[in-house]
Amino acid sequence: MVNTPADEPEDAEHNSEAIEQAAAGILEQRLSMRPAAVPVDASTPGAVAGRQRSHLQPQPIQRITSGTHLQSDPPLRPPVAVTSWHKKRTARITLVGDVRDRVVLLLDDMIDHPSSFLTAAEHLMVHCQARAVHIVAAHGLFSGSSLGEVEICPYVQSVIVTNTFPIPDELTSASSKLVQIDIAPVLAEAIRRNHNGESISYLFDRNPL
Repeated sequence: MVNTPADEPEDAEHNSEAIEQAAAGILEQRLSMRPAAVPVDASTPGAVAGRQRSHLQPQPIQRITSGTHLQSDPPLRPPVAVTSWHKKRTARITLVGDVRDRVVLLLDDMIDHPSSFLTAAEHLMVHCQARAVHIVAAHGLFSGSSLGEVEICPYVQSVIVTNTFPIPDELTSASSKLVQIDIAPVLAEAIRRNHNGESISYLFDRNPL
């Protein structure tokens, strides 16, 4: 159906009425959602302000620490408590290649929670007969008990990181598998070369470490 010029004013008027009715319906719906007024003694200082803020009071915050059970109401998932790296193994691993009687290096840019590394190390040692597994990462964050989990894992021989991220002395002294590489000479040489206009790519072939 095609509107003629004579029909257009009628349609415009009808559309305007429909828009006004819709707006009135939305306003009525929002007003009906407001909380009912509660009688308040106006002589009491702060009574009105207290009533207005009563429904905005924040809920108490429950602090969750490592190893505690996670609970919610209604529960979002079954309570979980992680006590060792062994209970975190859920991934299925497929190895492409042959590592039998070979030393394997697991490489990543950083290591924080080591569960995936430890799962891979177990798979390589138990199912693929690797001779040894070493974890190598540029940055070692080791949140919580991560370094302790690496220490008790029998399938990892060492974890090698640089000193770009500070690791507390009590953790480094307690770990026999942690190896830290000092990169200060590399950074110093790169800064010197950049300042003097020398080639920095030279360091890729002749690392001063």
